[in-house]
Order: sequence, then structure tokens, then C-alpha cells
Amino acid sequence: MNFFQERIAQFRENVDFNKKSAIQDVERVKKSHHHPSFSERCISFVNRVKWIAPLTGGVAAAVIPKAIQLVFYCLNKKSGVPVRFRGHEEAVLREILVDRDYGFLTDLLTATPEPTIIDVGSHIGIFPIWVYGINPQARVLSVEADPGTYEVAKLNSAAFTERGIDWEMIRGPAGSEDGSLLRLSISGPSISHRIDVNGTVEVRGISLTTLLDRLVQCGKMVDLVKIDIEGSEETFLCTEPEALKRVSALVIELHPKFCDINRVQRLLQEHFDCIEKIERSKTVKPLLYCRKSKVGCFT
Repeated sequence: MNFFQERIAQFRENVDFNKKSAIQDVERVKKSHHHPSFSERCISFVNRVKWIAPLTGGVAAAVIPKAIQLVFYCLNKKSGVPVRFRGHEEAVLREILVDRDYGFLTDLLTATPEPTIIDVGSHIGIFPIWVYGINPQARVLSVEADPGTYEVAKLNSAAFTERGIDWEMIRGPAGSEDGSLLRLSISGPSISHRIDVNGTVEVRGISLTTLLDRLVQCGKMVDLVKIDIEGSEETFLCTEPEALKRVSALVIELHPKFCDINRVQRLLQEHFDCIEKIERSKTVKPLLYCRKSKVGCFT
């Protein structure tokens, strides 16, 4: 074990940050063109530990650049559940688990005893992890198109299903029809991988109706569908509009650069009585919360 590894071990055993102050973000080390020094790497490590610690009950995990990393997420203040992610995906954990970007769904999740949820564009599965922290009785079907990202998500879902959580993870892109041949672009960060005619990875589409039927049978309603599919939302929804009759609530991130969001919004207005735009500080992409009922609607 080298010097740096010994320091990591020390952090894992001894770091006991005050939770109130730990959640405060420390300014990251500025990017530079030179190779980071040992002291800079230590500062970066400490900063990462400070935002990870609140998720793990004060226990930090080792952070290894460019590899699948691990934290133990405290689920309902019980024993930690291992959560895997790659270094460039740490922002996703922060946005969903720390900043609580989907906190507006808390009332829905707590008011529904066993909510049924479809997570389309699940990435590494952090949204369902947050859901289970609110309501462990939820039933979630997650869909992820990217093969590499799916493997990380599968590790995360398996860790929860081993503890009796009802979470199914399947691989495939959201498509207009089942089995349609699509191409996935995997350039850039994994969070931005998307369907593109010039993509290098061939994948087979999965329709919304198939996903609904897989989670609930006999044409029953699904409590919530969350969609974040980097511009494929127009094709996914507008070619199968009748399927939305089976969706009680829907959360969707729109991508104006890659689809006709006006067409998508017109479709949503036909099927949902209440549509709220959720304000977020870190992105300008619209996030819409759509519901069948106007009860509690602020629009």
C-alpha cells in the first residue's frame, strides 16, 4: 500500500464531518493544463469526500479516477447500499441525491403506498435510488440504451434487489416501435450519449406501450413516467400518443437542440391537465412535471 492509498484508508476510517457543514460545497481545484500535483489531488479528494459524506452517513469511500467508484448510500438511515459510478458521473449523484433535483416528486411518492414508476433514460440508476430513499415500496422499471452505462446501472439495481427492493433494469433505447434498429452516439460524457443517425453502436428500440405492459398488466395506469433521453422524446411520445392515457404523472426533460419541443408540449397538453415547468439552477433545458389532476397545480 503506497502513501496515497494509506491516506485514503485513513479518510475511510476517521473522517467524521459535521453533516450540516459537510453538505456545503468547497470550490473545486481549477482546471489547468499541467499535471495536478500531489497536494492538488489531495484537495480534490477532500472536496469530493465532503459532498459524498452526507449521503453515506459520514463514512467516505475511496475515489479512484477513471474507474468504477463506490459509495455506500444510507437508505432510510439503515445500513448502506453500495452505489457505483464512474468518475465523470459524480455530478449526477450530486444533482439527484444532494441537490434533490426531483424533490418536487416527494409528495407524490409519499402519498402513493406502492408507486409504479418507469424511468426512461435511467443512466446509472441514480433517480430510482433517490426514489427508494423516499418510498422503499415503489416498483421501478428502468431503461438505459448505452451498453456500458447499463452495466453500471445493473450493478446498482442488483445491490437493491438483493435487499428486497422491486427494481427491474433493462437495456434498450426508447423507440417508436419495438425492435426498430437505432444508432447510439457514445461521444462525450455518458450523460450526453444519445440516438443519432451517425451513431456507432446499434441498438433495438423499446416502445412506451411495451414498457407500460411490462410493469403493469391489463392496461392499468402507471403512477409516474420519468423521461430523459437526450432528444428522442419527440419520436418516443408522438408516434404513440394513446399510450399517455395510461400515465398518471410524467416528468420529462426537453432537448430543444435535438427535437421539436413545441410538438411535444402540444401533445402533453392534450393528455395532462396540469403542466409545471420546474426551475433549475444548473441547466436551461426545460423540465416539465405533468399530471392528470389540477389538485395542487401552481400553473
